[in-house]
Amino acid sequence: MKAGVYVSETKAVMQQKAKPVIKEGEALVKVSHAGICGTDMMIYFGKHPRAQAPLIMGHEFSGVIEEIQGETEFSLGDRVAIEPTLSCGTCEACVRGQFHVCKKLKLIGIDQDGGFAQYAAVPVSRLHLLPENLSSAHAALAEPVAVAVHTVRRSRLKVGDQAVILGAGPIGLLIGMIAKRAGAKKVMISDISSYRLTKAKELGFIPIDAMKKTS
Repeated sequence: MKAGVYVSETKAVMQQKAKPVIKEGEALVKVSHAGICGTDMMIYFGKHPRAQAPLIMGHEFSGVIEEIQGETEFSLGDRVAIEPTLSCGTCEACVRGQFHVCKKLKLIGIDQDGGFAQYAAVPVSRLHLLPENLSSAHAALAEPVAVAVHTVRRSRLKVGDQAVILGAGPIGLLIGMIAKRAGAKKVMISDISSYRLTKAKELGFIPIDAMKKTS
């Protein structure tokens, strides 16, 4: 299969790799769409503390199940989004059900090969079945959207509130979109990038240029 592989600092190349051989409790996913995260750029520039070359990056992706090992509610051909977190299941956080803050937390595409390839091996427990009305392209954004949803929930935003978001990057814009869906009356987003501020305005937010002084 073809795969985009991080091989050294500032170097990623397309290589031919063997299709993953899945184990019990895993599925072979034919990747449909994958997003490029800021974390992937950290890996590319050699700044991530755990990612080691050679590595197939990509932790935001969707695809179709082509093979499954073990008993599962999923079927061949199901379209799925991938939750990239890999938890130990035994630490205090995991026992409480807070798998996302596992003390031994690892991630697909960072600690093991991910979705910048034609196929990926994924634990069945990390698969989420897609509804018919959700495209595979949009489903690849499930992980960053989850970050935005979590942020808005933690903010305790109430219907009719005003929201101010610092940073109009992809996550900031997603937070703005979720805040509006959650009932925010007004959403303001600040940044120093005119390009990002233009995007924020296009999405219906009030852009604030952080480089301009206000009286």
